Amino acid sequence: MEIKTIRKDRLQNMEHLNFAEHVLIMNKEANIDKIKPLLPPLEKAIKDEEEALNQPTKLEGTRELIALDEERDRAYRAMQFMLNS
Repeated sequence: MEIKTIRKDRLQNMEHLNFAEHVLIMNKEANIDKIKPLLPPLEKAIKDEEEALNQPTKLEGTRELIALDEERDRAYRAMQFMLNS
């Protein structure tokens, strides 16, 4: 096995996540006793990074906010109409 030089600081977000997952898999397969205590914190860090990268695009309550925005807009237009009359 030949180890190539890698610049971790040049990895994009998902590339870094994939690299970290690959390192985790390799270390689990290597089954080295000295590395075993370090794997749970690495797994947690990978999980946290994955959650940060895969955030939902919509928040809960979006439908309710849209409905409230429409109601506010109707009330504002009604007020403008009354003032212009």
